[in-house]
Amino acid sequence: MAYDTEGSGLFTDDGARVSACSLAWRDEDSGKIQALAIPFDQGTNGTFHGDGQAELPCGPKQLPASHAKRIGKWAPADLWAPNRTPREWTYLHEWLSKQKLVMHHKKYDCLMDWAGLRNRPGTAIDLMPCVVWDTQLFQGVIEPRESTSLKPTAIRLHLGVEEGIAPGAEGLEQEALAQWTGPKDDPRYDLIPWNTLSPYSRLDAVYTLKLYEYQQDWLSNAADAAKLRQLGRVDFDLAQVLYNMERRGVALDSEGLRGQAQTLHKMIGQAKEKVPFRATYPGAQKWFFGPSAEGGLGHLPYNDKLTKTGRPQVDEEVISRLVLDEAKGATEFQQFAELQSAASKWYDPWPALAGADGRIRTCHRQSHVVSGRLSVERWQAQAMPHDYQIPEGLVPPKAYLVPAPGCELWEGDLSQAEIRVATAIAKCTPMLRMLKQGVDSHDAATKLMFYADQELAAAKQLTTWGRHRDVSKRCNLGILYGSGVKTLRATIAKFTGIDYPDDLVRGWISDWRGAFPQFAQALDGYAELASTQGYVRLITGRTRPFSDWEPVHKAFNQVIQGSVAEVMKLAMIEFDQTYPGMLLLQIHDSLVAEIPKDQVAEVTGGMQDILRRNFDRYFAPVPFKTDVKPFGRGAYDNGIAA
Repeated sequence: MAYDTEGSGLFTDDGARVSACSLAWRDEDSGKIQALAIPFDQGTNGTFHGDGQAELPCGPKQLPASHAKRIGKWAPADLWAPNRTPREWTYLHEWLSKQKLVMHHKKYDCLMDWAGLRNRPGTAIDLMPCVVWDTQLFQGVIEPRESTSLKPTAIRLHLGVEEGIAPGAEGLEQEALAQWTGPKDDPRYDLIPWNTLSPYSRLDAVYTLKLYEYQQDWLSNAADAAKLRQLGRVDFDLAQVLYNMERRGVALDSEGLRGQAQTLHKMIGQAKEKVPFRATYPGAQKWFFGPSAEGGLGHLPYNDKLTKTGRPQVDEEVISRLVLDEAKGATEFQQFAELQSAASKWYDPWPALAGADGRIRTCHRQSHVVSGRLSVERWQAQAMPHDYQIPEGLVPPKAYLVPAPGCELWEGDLSQAEIRVATAIAKCTPMLRMLKQGVDSHDAATKLMFYADQELAAAKQLTTWGRHRDVSKRCNLGILYGSGVKTLRATIAKFTGIDYPDDLVRGWISDWRGAFPQFAQALDGYAELASTQGYVRLITGRTRPFSDWEPVHKAFNQVIQGSVAEVMKLAMIEFDQTYPGMLLLQIHDSLVAEIPKDQVAEVTGGMQDILRRNFDRYFAPVPFKTDVKPFGRGAYDNGIAA
């Protein structure tokens, strides 16, 4: 049974709820596909039915002015939909919970069903245990180069022929619905007239069923079907884990964080008064690079930071350079911009994103990052600010993430995972030798790049050690990421405060490649592979395709990042199955869990074991180090209550 939902938005914490659902199945007797679309909350207040009015079964909708204005143009016949009652919703979904369901993007549909109908909390239902296949996830495995969106995929594969829809008609639905749906980031499918939406909603279920049948047939004839099914199963199981995580969310002390935001805005006002020009980036451009006759400083622009028309650019990097050059007003503007950035990224949006239950949730996207890494939207939980990014005098926003009563938040992470994975894939002998000796990878690069053999033992006591290690660390991370001279120079300047000349940076790149010849070979070799065959292969066998326009010099980095992501998926699945109900977040190379206080030692030990075991399985003989530490408020010793 194929199943699909239509709704009033993207995220349940923003009020999105199911407005209609559709079903499709193949009749056992005739062999034909049967389908229907059923509205439950479609339309708007005071919907017309004949000569009388019929209120929505879930109650009136409080619509923003933009939506109300658009609906004002509807014809009376458009305002009515044959909405079923919440009781019929419950009856239908109790029946569905006994079926084997196929969905296209099961996490979204199941989260919508878990939230239930609008204004009807008793209608929530968990359909995830009934889902046996996700056509979107498996299509991404079968055809990693193509879009996994349902209708474009179905039409491209000629699955719409019976419905009279041929290839080239991908935009027909979007064109037909565009006048009703609203902005792309706030779609309101519940406000589309039912006589317009109904055939498209029904078709979604039909396409899902047809795509499922196509995939089963394709896999039955594929030479590498077993491997593809295995990869698809990992993605399928991971979607279950992400669904569990997003249902839980993380408790947020919104009131406390709002208090910090008020303090921050006072600091912004004070910092703005110290800036000797209009405190905006255009104002900065005019001040620093404008001619003195027009009130500017006449500072010479940086040749590598010019627009196509030759005008000087002004961004965070340029301001950092101006600070190093001691340009008048640069330090004041940098401080103002950093405060303003902190407010817009963390202190203002986080409290606004918390749900009615006081918990904040991110939305994971499995099919939108070509390397296979997870990306997130709504709450950027994978971009947690480091303490050094927080302006002095403020409590970090992470300190306002709090555990449930009787629990603690803990984070387990892999130390320098990407460099260790790169060492295993490239079979880099010098780095492997150092790691086996317990030497930190950045210490290893510092020794091999800057010090003679006889000085290795005493290197850390040298006065130049710290400066050289800063450079080596950026070389380790930057060159593996495919950075060239200009990018590496800017990165070193950002983190060390020293803007080294191009020739010196170019020499360090050469020294790094000489210290780690297998890394250098892997960088060149994977770039060649990406260029000649159009893809590279990750450690689990999944392919990472390269488009014609993509820079292939980053191919080795994509293998590293993608392989780390692949094994982290396995660790997430195992942890969630071993310790159900505890996993809250995955932040690149780390897991965050909410653990009952009396189980902290057991679970954190298990978390480390799961991470090490999964990475050892794929990347032996490189040793992997794990660490666990308190997360959220617990990491700050509860010193923020006052």
